[in-house]
Amino acid sequence: ALINEEVDIFTRIKTEDYFGELTQAETFTDRLYKAYTYTATYQYTAWNTHLPKLSDPAVRRALAHAFDTQAWVDSKYYGLAIAITGHAFFMTPFYDHALTPPEYDPELAEELLAEAGWYDRDGNGIADRDGEDMVLKILIPSGNKASESTVQKIQEGFGQAGVKVEIEQAEWASFLERMYERDFEGINMATAFSSLEDD
Repeated sequence: ALINEEVDIFTRIKTEDYFGELTQAETFTDRLYKAYTYTATYQYTAWNTHLPKLSDPAVRRALAHAFDTQAWVDSKYYGLAIAITGHAFFMTPFYDHALTPPEYDPELAEELLAEAGWYDRDGNGIADRDGEDMVLKILIPSGNKASESTVQKIQEGFGQAGVKVEIEQAEWASFLERMYERDFEGINMATAFSSLEDD
């Protein structure tokens, strides 16, 4: 529609489209410009800390160190995304810049899990404790490609630390119901503020 001059401005496109063939073609470059700006939107994975295996902060710290956030930003978002540490928009005074994201450190992740009693006792490649494997099910909305690709990358990173990740999908209404009822182990979501002011 933009190239056909049906609209003057088009916003919020996928990263792969922003860098894709259409924006490289002369039909685009002869008449149009592309730019980007940061918005108060972020994606995150939340853990159900009411569950025994996720109630231990050491386990959650281990999970944070098991995911290579910067590599994900570089590969998925061409280095344009920003890793953040809180819910406030990072370009406002409400954001705490003193906090830094956990560094990717799979060895530290394994150590923290072991300190919490989770390590591979039976040689199957998955950390276990009291006869239970460390398997985490992460809930995502059905058909949400951003969540799906993110959790697949989480699956890969966590696997190196001995944590198996299974992806659960639910239709939006069911997804919301399960979220509000805390019927999940992990859940991948995104939040978008309508205003840069937030309380």
